[in-house]
Amino acid sequence: MSKSHKIILYSVLAVAALLRLVSLSAPDFVTDEALNSFRSVGMVDFLSTEFQTTPLEWLDQPVWWLKFSFHDHPILTFLVQNIFFSVLGVGNFSARLPFAVAGVASVFLIFSLVRKLSNEKIALASSALLAVASFHVWISRIGLQESIVIALLLASCVLFLKSLGEQKFWKWFGLLFGLLLLAKYTGLYLVPVVFTYLAIFHRSILKQKKFWIAWLLALVIFTPVIVYNVKLYQTFGHFDLQFSYLLKQDTPNWQELPGKSPQGPVGNFLDIWPTLRNAVSPVFLVLFFVSFLFGLYRFLKFRDKLPAFLVLNIIFLTALFSFIGPGVRFLSMLVPFAAGLVAYLFFWRGNLKRSLLGLFTAFLVFETLFSINSNLLVSPKGSEHWTYTKVITQDSYWGYNELDQYLGKQLDGTVTTLLLQSRRPIVGELIKKNLDKRLRSGKFQEQDTLVIYDTNMNWYPRVWYLNRRALYNAVPLVTADDFLKVLREEGEDFYVKAGFQKFVFIKAEDTFLSTTLGSDQAEVLERLLEDSDLSPQEVYSKRGVLAFKVYEF
Repeated sequence: MSKSHKIILYSVLAVAALLRLVSLSAPDFVTDEALNSFRSVGMVDFLSTEFQTTPLEWLDQPVWWLKFSFHDHPILTFLVQNIFFSVLGVGNFSARLPFAVAGVASVFLIFSLVRKLSNEKIALASSALLAVASFHVWISRIGLQESIVIALLLASCVLFLKSLGEQKFWKWFGLLFGLLLLAKYTGLYLVPVVFTYLAIFHRSILKQKKFWIAWLLALVIFTPVIVYNVKLYQTFGHFDLQFSYLLKQDTPNWQELPGKSPQGPVGNFLDIWPTLRNAVSPVFLVLFFVSFLFGLYRFLKFRDKLPAFLVLNIIFLTALFSFIGPGVRFLSMLVPFAAGLVAYLFFWRGNLKRSLLGLFTAFLVFETLFSINSNLLVSPKGSEHWTYTKVITQDSYWGYNELDQYLGKQLDGTVTTLLLQSRRPIVGELIKKNLDKRLRSGKFQEQDTLVIYDTNMNWYPRVWYLNRRALYNAVPLVTADDFLKVLREEGEDFYVKAGFQKFVFIKAEDTFLSTTLGSDQAEVLERLLEDSDLSPQEVYSKRGVLAFKVYEF
Protein backbone atom coordinates (compact mmCIF):
# COMPACT_ATOMS: atom_id res chain seq x y z
CA MET A 1 0.00 0.00 0.00
CA SER A 2 1.31 3.44 -0.89
CA LYS A 3 2.04 6.04 1.77
CA SER A 4 -0.86 8.23 0.60
CA HIS A 5 -3.29 5.32 0.78
CA LYS A 6 -2.11 4.50 4.31
CA ILE A 7 -2.73 8.10 5.36
CA ILE A 8 -6.24 7.95 3.89
CA LEU A 9 -7.00 4.67 5.63
CA TYR A 10 -5.73 5.90 9.01
CA SER A 11 -7.74 9.09 8.59
CA VAL A 12 -10.86 7.08 7.77
CA LEU A 13 -10.39 4.93 10.86
CA ALA A 14 -9.88 8.06 12.99
CA VAL A 15 -13.14 9.56 11.70
CA ALA A 16 -14.90 6.24 12.29
CA ALA A 17 -13.65 6.18 15.88
CA LEU A 18 -14.73 9.76 16.55
CA LEU A 19 -18.25 9.21 15.25
CA ARG A 20 -18.62 6.06 17.35
CA LEU A 21 -16.95 7.16 20.59
CA VAL A 22 -17.93 10.82 21.09
CA SER A 23 -20.69 11.08 23.72
CA LEU A 24 -21.05 7.30 23.62
CA SER A 25 -22.63 7.09 27.07
CA ALA A 26 -25.00 10.06 26.63
CA PRO A 27 -28.20 8.45 25.23
CA ASP A 28 -30.40 6.56 27.67
CA PHE A 29 -30.65 2.77 27.67
CA VAL A 30 -34.21 2.28 26.41
CA THR A 31 -33.98 -0.68 24.00
CA ASP A 32 -32.82 -4.30 24.16
CA GLU A 33 -29.33 -3.02 24.94
CA ALA A 34 -30.61 -2.45 28.48
CA LEU A 35 -31.58 -6.13 28.81
CA ASN A 36 -28.37 -7.37 27.20
CA SER A 37 -26.14 -5.19 29.34
CA PHE A 38 -28.03 -6.06 32.53
CA ARG A 39 -27.42 -9.75 31.96
CA SER A 40 -23.81 -9.27 30.87
CA VAL A 41 -22.78 -7.67 34.16
CA GLY A 42 -22.87 -11.02 35.96
CA MET A 43 -23.65 -13.42 33.09
CA VAL A 44 -27.10 -14.04 34.59
CA ASP A 45 -29.90 -14.98 32.17
CA PHE A 46 -32.71 -13.14 33.95
CA LEU A 47 -34.98 -10.39 32.53
CA SER A 48 -37.00 -9.40 35.60
CA THR A 49 -40.37 -9.70 33.87
CA GLU A 50 -43.29 -12.08 33.89
CA PHE A 51 -43.91 -12.19 30.14
CA GLN A 52 -40.53 -13.66 29.17
CA THR A 53 -39.15 -15.77 31.97
CA THR A 54 -35.97 -17.82 31.66
CA PRO A 55 -34.80 -21.34 32.61
CA LEU A 56 -33.01 -19.85 35.60
CA GLU A 57 -36.45 -18.95 36.99
CA TRP A 58 -38.01 -22.34 36.24
CA LEU A 59 -35.48 -24.24 38.33
CA ASP A 60 -35.08 -24.44 42.10
CA GLN A 61 -31.33 -24.95 41.87
CA PRO A 62 -28.73 -23.98 39.24
CA VAL A 63 -27.54 -26.65 36.79
CA TRP A 64 -24.21 -26.78 34.99
CA TRP A 65 -25.53 -26.34 31.44
CA LEU A 66 -27.20 -22.98 32.19
CA LYS A 67 -23.79 -21.35 31.74
CA PHE A 68 -23.43 -22.54 28.13
CA SER A 69 -25.91 -20.15 26.53
CA PHE A 70 -28.79 -17.77 27.19
CA HIS A 71 -32.45 -18.53 26.53
CA ASP A 72 -32.78 -16.09 23.60
CA HIS A 73 -29.26 -15.65 22.22
CA PRO A 74 -25.92 -17.47 22.24
CA ILE A 75 -23.41 -16.28 24.77
CA LEU A 76 -20.48 -14.59 22.99
CA THR A 77 -21.59 -10.94 22.95
CA PHE A 78 -22.65 -11.16 26.59
CA LEU A 79 -19.23 -12.57 27.48
CA VAL A 80 -17.44 -9.78 25.58
CA GLN A 81 -19.48 -7.16 27.45
CA ASN A 82 -18.77 -8.90 30.74
CA ILE A 83 -15.02 -8.67 30.09
CA PHE A 84 -15.30 -4.92 29.43
CA PHE A 85 -17.33 -4.50 32.64
CA SER A 86 -14.70 -6.43 34.58
CA VAL A 87 -11.89 -4.20 33.31
CA LEU A 88 -13.59 -0.79 33.14
CA GLY A 89 -16.38 -1.08 35.69
CA VAL A 90 -20.13 -1.15 35.14
CA GLY A 91 -21.58 1.83 33.31
CA ASN A 92 -22.99 3.14 30.07
CA PHE A 93 -19.62 3.70 28.44
CA SER A 94 -18.19 0.28 29.23
CA ALA A 95 -21.48 -1.34 28.16
CA ARG A 96 -21.32 0.22 24.69
CA LEU A 97 -17.55 0.36 24.13
CA PRO A 98 -17.12 -3.20 22.74
CA PHE A 99 -19.74 -2.49 20.09
CA ALA A 100 -18.08 0.80 19.14
CA VAL A 101 -14.73 -0.96 18.85
CA ALA A 102 -16.35 -3.63 16.67
CA GLY A 103 -17.80 -0.85 14.52
CA VAL A 104 -14.38 0.67 13.90
CA ALA A 105 -12.96 -2.79 13.21
CA SER A 106 -15.68 -3.32 10.59
CA VAL A 107 -14.52 -0.20 8.76
CA PHE A 108 -11.07 -1.78 8.39
CA LEU A 109 -12.50 -5.20 7.56
CA ILE A 110 -14.64 -3.93 4.67
CA PHE A 111 -11.44 -2.36 3.32
CA SER A 112 -9.69 -5.74 3.55
CA LEU A 113 -12.62 -7.59 1.98
CA VAL A 114 -13.00 -5.26 -1.01
CA ARG A 115 -9.26 -5.02 -1.61
CA LYS A 116 -9.09 -8.82 -1.76
CA LEU A 117 -11.56 -8.86 -4.67
CA SER A 118 -10.74 -5.54 -6.34
CA ASN A 119 -8.30 -2.69 -5.77
CA GLU A 120 -7.26 -0.28 -3.05
CA LYS A 121 -9.20 2.70 -4.41
CA ILE A 122 -12.53 0.90 -4.24
CA ALA A 123 -11.50 -0.56 -0.87
CA LEU A 124 -10.67 2.88 0.54
CA ALA A 125 -13.91 4.32 -0.81
CA SER A 126 -15.85 1.45 0.78
CA SER A 127 -14.25 1.97 4.19
CA ALA A 128 -14.72 5.75 3.98
CA LEU A 129 -18.41 5.34 3.27
CA LEU A 130 -18.92 2.76 6.02
CA ALA A 131 -17.03 5.00 8.45
CA VAL A 132 -19.58 7.80 8.10
CA ALA A 133 -22.73 5.82 7.17
CA SER A 134 -25.34 6.90 9.68
CA PHE A 135 -26.95 3.47 10.00
CA HIS A 136 -23.65 1.78 10.80
CA VAL A 137 -22.64 4.55 13.20
CA TRP A 138 -25.91 3.96 15.07
CA ILE A 139 -25.52 0.18 15.36
CA SER A 140 -21.94 0.74 16.57
CA ARG A 141 -23.08 3.10 19.33
CA ILE A 142 -25.70 0.85 20.91
CA GLY A 143 -25.32 -2.36 22.91
CA LEU A 144 -27.02 -4.70 20.46
CA GLN A 145 -25.36 -7.84 19.12
CA GLU A 146 -25.31 -6.70 15.49
CA SER A 147 -22.18 -4.55 15.66
CA ILE A 148 -20.09 -7.49 16.87
CA VAL A 149 -21.96 -9.79 14.47
CA ILE A 150 -21.05 -7.51 11.53
CA ALA A 151 -17.38 -7.44 12.55
CA LEU A 152 -17.22 -11.23 12.87
CA LEU A 153 -19.15 -11.61 9.62
CA LEU A 154 -16.73 -9.40 7.69
CA ALA A 155 -13.74 -11.13 9.32
CA SER A 156 -15.19 -14.50 8.26
CA CYS A 157 -15.62 -13.22 4.71
CA VAL A 158 -12.05 -11.93 4.58
CA LEU A 159 -10.65 -15.25 5.79
CA PHE A 160 -12.87 -17.15 3.37
CA LEU A 161 -11.47 -15.13 0.47
CA LYS A 162 -7.91 -15.58 1.75
CA SER A 163 -8.48 -19.33 1.99
CA LEU A 164 -9.24 -19.51 -1.71
CA GLY A 165 -5.59 -18.79 -2.38
CA GLU A 166 -3.94 -20.24 0.72
CA GLN A 167 -5.43 -23.32 2.37
CA LYS A 168 -3.78 -22.53 5.71
CA PHE A 169 -6.48 -19.91 6.31
CA TRP A 170 -9.36 -22.41 6.28
CA LYS A 171 -8.93 -23.19 9.97
CA TRP A 172 -9.13 -19.49 10.77
CA PHE A 173 -12.26 -19.17 8.68
CA GLY A 174 -13.80 -22.06 10.62
CA LEU A 175 -12.82 -20.42 13.91
CA LEU A 176 -14.30 -17.04 12.99
CA PHE A 177 -17.47 -18.54 11.54
CA GLY A 178 -17.96 -20.56 14.73
CA LEU A 179 -17.57 -17.38 16.79
CA LEU A 180 -20.03 -15.64 14.46
CA LEU A 181 -22.65 -18.29 15.28
CA LEU A 182 -21.87 -17.91 18.99
CA ALA A 183 -22.63 -14.20 18.60
CA LYS A 184 -25.98 -14.61 16.83
CA TYR A 185 -27.72 -17.26 14.77
CA THR A 186 -28.32 -14.85 11.88
CA GLY A 187 -24.72 -15.55 10.82
CA LEU A 188 -25.97 -18.85 9.36
CA TYR A 189 -27.01 -17.01 6.21
CA LEU A 190 -23.31 -16.95 5.21
CA VAL A 191 -23.39 -20.71 4.49
CA PRO A 192 -25.38 -20.43 1.22
CA VAL A 193 -23.31 -17.38 0.25
CA VAL A 194 -20.09 -19.39 0.53
CA PHE A 195 -21.38 -22.42 -1.34
CA THR A 196 -23.01 -20.37 -4.11
CA TYR A 197 -19.86 -18.30 -4.63
CA LEU A 198 -17.73 -21.44 -4.76
CA ALA A 199 -20.12 -23.15 -7.18
CA ILE A 200 -19.76 -20.20 -9.55
CA PHE A 201 -16.06 -19.34 -9.23
CA HIS A 202 -14.11 -22.04 -7.35
CA ARG A 203 -15.75 -25.46 -7.61
CA SER A 204 -12.50 -27.28 -6.97
CA ILE A 205 -12.47 -25.91 -3.41
CA LEU A 206 -15.43 -28.15 -2.62
CA LYS A 207 -13.10 -31.14 -2.92
CA GLN A 208 -10.50 -29.83 -0.50
CA LYS A 209 -10.26 -31.63 2.83
CA LYS A 210 -9.31 -28.49 4.75
CA PHE A 211 -12.47 -26.75 3.53
CA TRP A 212 -14.66 -29.35 5.20
CA ILE A 213 -12.48 -29.44 8.31
CA ALA A 214 -13.18 -25.71 8.67
CA TRP A 215 -16.92 -26.38 8.93
CA LEU A 216 -16.25 -29.13 11.47
CA LEU A 217 -14.19 -26.69 13.54
CA ALA A 218 -17.06 -24.17 13.43
CA LEU A 219 -19.43 -26.89 14.63
CA VAL A 220 -17.11 -27.72 17.54
CA ILE A 221 -17.02 -24.06 18.59
CA PHE A 222 -20.82 -23.99 18.40
CA THR A 223 -21.04 -27.04 20.69
CA PRO A 224 -22.00 -25.10 23.87
CA VAL A 225 -25.22 -23.96 22.18
CA ILE A 226 -25.96 -27.50 21.05
CA VAL A 227 -25.43 -28.88 24.55
CA TYR A 228 -27.59 -26.12 26.05
CA ASN A 229 -30.45 -26.87 23.66
CA VAL A 230 -30.24 -30.62 24.16
CA LYS A 231 -30.43 -30.22 27.94
CA LEU A 232 -33.16 -27.61 27.65
CA TYR A 233 -35.23 -30.01 25.54
CA GLN A 234 -34.61 -32.90 27.92
CA THR A 235 -35.64 -30.79 30.91
CA PHE A 236 -38.51 -28.68 29.56
CA GLY A 237 -39.52 -30.24 26.23
CA HIS A 238 -38.44 -27.43 23.92
CA PHE A 239 -35.34 -25.65 22.60
CA ASP A 240 -34.25 -22.05 23.24
CA LEU A 241 -36.42 -19.12 22.26
CA GLN A 242 -35.07 -18.72 18.73
CA PHE A 243 -35.12 -22.40 17.78
CA SER A 244 -38.48 -23.04 19.46
CA TYR A 245 -39.95 -20.10 17.53
CA LEU A 246 -38.45 -21.42 14.30
CA LEU A 247 -39.79 -24.93 14.91
CA LYS A 248 -43.15 -23.65 16.24
CA GLN A 249 -42.78 -25.52 19.52
CA ASP A 250 -45.31 -24.94 22.29
CA THR A 251 -43.61 -22.73 24.87
CA PRO A 252 -46.11 -21.38 27.44
CA ASN A 253 -43.46 -19.18 29.08
CA TRP A 254 -42.68 -17.35 25.83
CA GLN A 255 -46.08 -16.38 24.46
CA GLU A 256 -45.17 -12.70 24.15
CA LEU A 257 -42.18 -12.23 21.86
CA PRO A 258 -41.24 -8.58 21.27
CA GLY A 259 -39.54 -8.09 17.90
CA LYS A 260 -40.97 -11.22 16.27
CA SER A 261 -42.84 -10.46 13.06
CA PRO A 262 -46.35 -11.95 12.74
CA GLN A 263 -46.23 -11.54 8.95
CA GLY A 264 -45.27 -14.16 6.42
CA PRO A 265 -42.26 -13.99 4.08
CA VAL A 266 -44.03 -11.82 1.49
CA GLY A 267 -45.09 -9.23 4.05
CA ASN A 268 -41.63 -9.21 5.61
CA PHE A 269 -40.00 -8.77 2.20
CA LEU A 270 -42.26 -5.85 1.35
CA ASP A 271 -41.41 -4.20 4.69
CA ILE A 272 -37.66 -4.20 4.05
CA TRP A 273 -37.66 -1.12 1.84
CA PRO A 274 -39.76 1.17 4.10
CA THR A 275 -37.74 0.03 7.11
CA LEU A 276 -34.54 0.94 5.31
CA ARG A 277 -36.04 4.29 4.38
CA ASN A 278 -36.45 5.03 8.09
CA ALA A 279 -32.89 3.98 8.88
CA VAL A 280 -30.62 5.50 6.20
CA SER A 281 -30.20 8.84 4.50
CA PRO A 282 -32.18 9.40 1.28
CA VAL A 283 -28.98 9.71 -0.77
CA PHE A 284 -27.56 6.49 0.63
CA LEU A 285 -30.85 4.71 -0.08
CA VAL A 286 -30.93 5.79 -3.74
CA LEU A 287 -27.27 4.96 -4.30
CA PHE A 288 -27.72 1.59 -2.63
CA PHE A 289 -30.60 0.73 -4.96
CA VAL A 290 -28.76 1.88 -8.10
CA SER A 291 -25.47 0.24 -7.12
CA PHE A 292 -27.21 -3.05 -6.34
CA LEU A 293 -28.77 -3.16 -9.81
CA PHE A 294 -25.44 -2.21 -11.37
CA GLY A 295 -23.58 -4.79 -9.29
CA LEU A 296 -26.12 -7.47 -10.21
CA TYR A 297 -25.65 -6.61 -13.89
CA ARG A 298 -21.84 -6.78 -13.63
CA PHE A 299 -22.13 -10.07 -11.75
CA LEU A 300 -24.46 -11.77 -14.23
CA LYS A 301 -22.95 -10.29 -17.41
CA PHE A 302 -19.23 -10.24 -16.66
CA ARG A 303 -18.81 -12.50 -13.60
CA ASP A 304 -17.04 -9.68 -11.79
CA LYS A 305 -16.10 -11.17 -8.42
CA LEU A 306 -16.46 -8.13 -6.17
CA PRO A 307 -20.06 -7.25 -7.08
CA ALA A 308 -20.83 -10.99 -7.21
CA PHE A 309 -19.76 -11.52 -3.61
CA LEU A 310 -21.44 -8.36 -2.35
CA VAL A 311 -24.68 -9.03 -4.23
CA LEU A 312 -24.83 -12.63 -3.00
CA ASN A 313 -24.55 -11.43 0.58
CA ILE A 314 -27.36 -8.93 0.07
CA ILE A 315 -29.59 -11.49 -1.66
CA PHE A 316 -29.23 -14.11 1.05
CA LEU A 317 -29.55 -11.52 3.82
CA THR A 318 -32.77 -10.33 2.19
CA ALA A 319 -34.01 -13.91 2.12
CA LEU A 320 -33.17 -14.21 5.83
CA PHE A 321 -35.03 -11.00 6.67
CA SER A 322 -38.03 -12.16 4.68
CA PHE A 323 -38.12 -15.20 6.92
CA ILE A 324 -37.37 -13.72 10.37
CA GLY A 325 -38.70 -10.20 9.83
CA PRO A 326 -36.94 -6.95 8.82
CA GLY A 327 -36.13 -5.61 12.27
CA VAL A 328 -34.16 -2.41 11.92
CA ARG A 329 -31.20 -3.86 13.84
CA PHE A 330 -31.09 -6.84 11.46
CA LEU A 331 -31.02 -4.61 8.38
CA SER A 332 -27.83 -2.97 9.64
CA MET A 333 -26.04 -6.10 8.42
CA LEU A 334 -26.66 -4.90 4.86
CA VAL A 335 -24.74 -1.66 5.26
CA PRO A 336 -21.12 -2.88 4.76
CA PHE A 337 -22.05 -4.68 1.54
CA ALA A 338 -24.08 -1.68 0.39
CA ALA A 339 -21.06 0.56 1.04
CA GLY A 340 -18.90 -1.75 -1.06
CA LEU A 341 -21.37 -1.66 -3.96
CA VAL A 342 -21.70 2.13 -3.88
CA ALA A 343 -17.92 2.47 -3.93
CA TYR A 344 -17.78 0.02 -6.84
CA LEU A 345 -20.40 2.06 -8.70
CA PHE A 346 -18.18 5.14 -8.53
CA PHE A 347 -14.72 3.59 -8.95
CA TRP A 348 -15.12 0.43 -11.03
CA ARG A 349 -13.36 1.95 -14.06
CA GLY A 350 -10.35 3.05 -12.05
CA ASN A 351 -9.48 6.76 -11.97
CA LEU A 352 -12.50 9.00 -11.58
CA LYS A 353 -13.13 12.15 -13.54
CA ARG A 354 -12.88 15.21 -11.35
CA SER A 355 -16.66 15.74 -11.47
CA LEU A 356 -17.43 12.20 -10.25
CA LEU A 357 -14.78 12.37 -7.56
CA GLY A 358 -16.30 15.65 -6.40
CA LEU A 359 -19.75 14.03 -6.37
CA PHE A 360 -18.51 11.12 -4.24
CA THR A 361 -16.73 13.52 -1.88
CA ALA A 362 -19.91 15.60 -1.56
CA PHE A 363 -21.82 12.42 -0.72
CA LEU A 364 -19.31 11.58 2.04
CA VAL A 365 -19.63 15.07 3.48
CA PHE A 366 -23.44 14.87 3.39
CA GLU A 367 -23.44 11.42 5.01
CA THR A 368 -21.08 12.64 7.73
CA LEU A 369 -23.33 15.58 8.58
CA PHE A 370 -26.40 13.34 8.40
CA SER A 371 -24.72 10.90 10.76
CA ILE A 372 -23.74 13.60 13.26
CA ASN A 373 -27.27 15.02 13.18
CA SER A 374 -28.86 11.61 13.67
CA ASN A 375 -26.53 10.16 16.27
CA LEU A 376 -24.72 12.87 18.22
CA LEU A 377 -27.16 15.75 18.71
CA VAL A 378 -29.75 15.75 21.50
CA SER A 379 -32.22 17.52 19.20
CA PRO A 380 -31.60 16.85 15.48
CA LYS A 381 -31.85 19.79 13.09
CA GLY A 382 -34.05 19.94 10.01
CA SER A 383 -36.71 17.50 8.89
CA GLU A 384 -36.96 13.77 9.45
CA HIS A 385 -35.71 11.52 6.61
CA TRP A 386 -33.94 14.39 4.85
CA THR A 387 -31.51 15.53 7.54
CA TYR A 388 -31.82 12.80 10.19
CA THR A 389 -33.47 9.45 10.80
CA LYS A 390 -36.09 9.15 13.51
CA VAL A 391 -35.48 5.43 13.99
CA ILE A 392 -32.00 6.24 15.21
CA THR A 393 -32.63 9.29 17.40
CA GLN A 394 -35.94 8.33 18.98
CA ASP A 395 -36.09 7.54 22.69
CA SER A 396 -32.53 8.64 23.33
CA TYR A 397 -32.81 11.32 26.02
CA TRP A 398 -35.62 10.71 28.49
CA GLY A 399 -33.89 11.49 31.77
CA TYR A 400 -32.82 8.00 32.80
CA ASN A 401 -29.14 8.88 32.84
CA GLU A 402 -29.96 11.86 35.04
CA LEU A 403 -31.92 9.54 37.34
CA ASP A 404 -28.95 7.18 37.29
CA GLN A 405 -26.64 9.96 38.50
CA TYR A 406 -29.03 10.71 41.36
CA LEU A 407 -29.31 7.04 42.36
CA GLY A 408 -25.56 6.60 42.08
CA LYS A 409 -24.97 9.32 44.68
CA GLN A 410 -27.61 7.87 46.98
CA LEU A 411 -26.95 4.14 46.68
CA ASP A 412 -23.75 3.05 44.95
CA GLY A 413 -21.47 3.77 47.91
CA THR A 414 -23.77 2.04 50.37
CA VAL A 415 -25.01 -1.43 51.22
CA THR A 416 -28.40 -2.28 52.71
CA THR A 417 -28.16 -5.25 55.04
CA LEU A 418 -31.82 -6.22 54.67
CA LEU A 419 -33.10 -8.64 52.05
CA LEU A 420 -36.57 -8.93 50.56
CA GLN A 421 -38.05 -12.36 49.87
CA SER A 422 -37.56 -13.40 46.23
CA ARG A 423 -40.10 -15.57 44.41
CA ARG A 424 -37.24 -17.04 42.36
CA PRO A 425 -34.91 -19.23 44.47
CA ILE A 426 -31.84 -18.96 42.23
CA VAL A 427 -32.24 -15.18 41.86
CA GLY A 428 -32.68 -14.82 45.62
CA GLU A 429 -29.51 -16.81 46.23
CA LEU A 430 -27.57 -14.65 43.76
CA ILE A 431 -28.71 -11.46 45.50
CA LYS A 432 -27.66 -12.90 48.87
CA LYS A 433 -24.21 -13.81 47.51
CA ASN A 434 -23.79 -10.30 46.09
CA LEU A 435 -24.85 -8.79 49.43
CA ASP A 436 -22.36 -10.94 51.34
CA LYS A 437 -19.62 -9.95 48.90
CA ARG A 438 -20.32 -6.23 49.42
CA LEU A 439 -20.42 -6.64 53.19
CA ARG A 440 -17.13 -8.55 53.26
CA SER A 441 -15.37 -5.91 51.17
CA GLY A 442 -15.81 -3.28 53.87
CA LYS A 443 -15.93 -0.58 51.16
CA PHE A 444 -19.58 0.39 51.54
CA GLN A 445 -21.42 2.41 54.16
CA GLU A 446 -24.22 0.42 55.73
CA GLN A 447 -27.73 1.85 55.57
CA ASP A 448 -31.24 0.40 55.47
CA THR A 449 -32.91 1.87 52.39
CA LEU A 450 -35.90 0.58 50.43
CA VAL A 451 -36.35 1.80 46.85
CA ILE A 452 -39.93 2.05 45.57
CA TYR A 453 -40.62 2.64 41.88
CA ASP A 454 -43.55 3.53 39.69
CA THR A 455 -45.05 0.31 38.29
CA ASN A 456 -45.67 2.04 34.98
CA MET A 457 -41.98 2.74 34.40
CA ASN A 458 -40.86 1.38 31.04
CA TRP A 459 -39.43 -2.13 31.35
CA TYR A 460 -36.24 -1.75 29.30
CA PRO A 461 -34.57 1.13 31.17
CA ARG A 462 -36.02 -0.02 34.48
CA VAL A 463 -34.04 -3.25 34.15
CA TRP A 464 -30.75 -1.44 33.50
CA TYR A 465 -31.08 1.45 35.95
CA LEU A 466 -33.00 -0.18 38.83
CA ASN A 467 -32.98 -3.99 38.60
CA ARG A 468 -29.23 -3.93 37.95
CA ARG A 469 -28.74 -2.43 41.40
CA ALA A 470 -31.26 -4.82 42.94
CA LEU A 471 -29.54 -7.94 41.55
CA TYR A 472 -25.85 -7.03 41.68
CA ASN A 473 -25.76 -4.46 44.53
CA ALA A 474 -28.49 -6.13 46.61
CA VAL A 475 -30.56 -2.92 46.77
CA PRO A 476 -34.07 -3.80 48.08
CA LEU A 477 -36.55 -2.82 45.37
CA VAL A 478 -40.38 -2.95 45.24
CA THR A 479 -43.11 -1.50 43.06
CA ALA A 480 -45.44 1.15 44.39
CA ASP A 481 -48.28 -1.39 43.98
CA ASP A 482 -46.58 -4.01 46.16
CA PHE A 483 -45.48 -1.42 48.69
CA LEU A 484 -49.02 -0.12 49.28
CA LYS A 485 -50.49 -3.62 49.20
CA VAL A 486 -48.17 -4.74 52.00
CA LEU A 487 -49.01 -1.65 54.06
CA ARG A 488 -52.73 -2.35 53.71
CA GLU A 489 -52.42 -6.06 54.52
CA GLU A 490 -49.62 -6.08 57.10
CA GLY A 491 -49.90 -2.64 58.68
CA GLU A 492 -48.44 0.80 57.97
CA ASP A 493 -45.38 0.15 60.09
CA PHE A 494 -44.51 -3.19 58.45
CA TYR A 495 -41.36 -2.01 56.64
CA VAL A 496 -40.19 0.05 59.61
CA LYS A 497 -40.52 -2.99 61.87
CA ALA A 498 -38.62 -4.98 59.23
CA GLY A 499 -35.69 -2.61 59.79
CA PHE A 500 -35.91 -0.10 56.95
CA GLN A 501 -35.13 3.45 58.03
CA LYS A 502 -35.09 5.31 54.70
CA PHE A 503 -37.41 5.11 51.68
CA VAL A 504 -36.78 6.41 48.15
CA PHE A 505 -39.83 6.59 45.88
CA ILE A 506 -39.32 7.16 42.13
CA LYS A 507 -42.34 8.52 40.25
CA ALA A 508 -42.22 8.57 36.44
CA GLU A 509 -43.53 11.77 34.85
CA ASP A 510 -42.73 11.77 31.11
CA THR A 511 -45.24 9.90 28.92
CA PHE A 512 -42.65 7.67 27.28
CA LEU A 513 -41.63 6.34 30.64
CA SER A 514 -44.98 4.62 31.11
CA THR A 515 -45.99 1.15 30.03
CA THR A 516 -49.54 0.09 29.24
CA LEU A 517 -50.13 -1.37 32.72
CA GLY A 518 -52.23 1.61 33.73
CA SER A 519 -51.68 1.26 37.49
CA ASP A 520 -52.64 4.28 39.59
CA GLN A 521 -50.82 3.19 42.76
CA ALA A 522 -47.84 5.49 42.13
CA GLU A 523 -50.25 8.45 42.04
CA VAL A 524 -51.90 7.20 45.25
CA LEU A 525 -48.52 6.99 47.01
CA GLU A 526 -47.52 10.40 45.67
CA ARG A 527 -50.70 11.99 47.07
CA LEU A 528 -50.05 10.41 50.47
CA LEU A 529 -46.53 11.81 50.53
CA GLU A 530 -47.65 15.27 49.40
CA ASP A 531 -50.29 15.28 52.13
CA SER A 532 -47.41 14.77 54.55
CA ASP A 533 -45.80 17.96 53.16
CA LEU A 534 -42.97 16.07 51.45
CA SER A 535 -41.37 17.83 48.48
CA PRO A 536 -39.78 15.79 45.70
CA GLN A 537 -36.42 16.08 44.01
CA GLU A 538 -37.20 16.81 40.36
CA VAL A 539 -35.11 15.12 37.67
CA TYR A 540 -35.10 16.66 34.18
CA SER A 541 -33.94 15.10 30.94
CA LYS A 542 -31.43 16.69 28.57
CA ARG A 543 -34.42 17.82 26.53
CA GLY A 544 -35.53 19.95 29.48
CA VAL A 545 -38.59 17.81 30.25
CA LEU A 546 -39.51 16.78 33.79
CA ALA A 547 -38.78 13.04 33.80
CA PHE A 548 -39.01 11.92 37.43
CA LYS A 549 -39.98 13.03 40.89
CA VAL A 550 -38.00 11.38 43.68
CA TYR A 551 -39.35 11.41 47.22
CA GLU A 552 -37.18 10.56 50.22
CA PHE A 553 -38.84 9.83 53.54
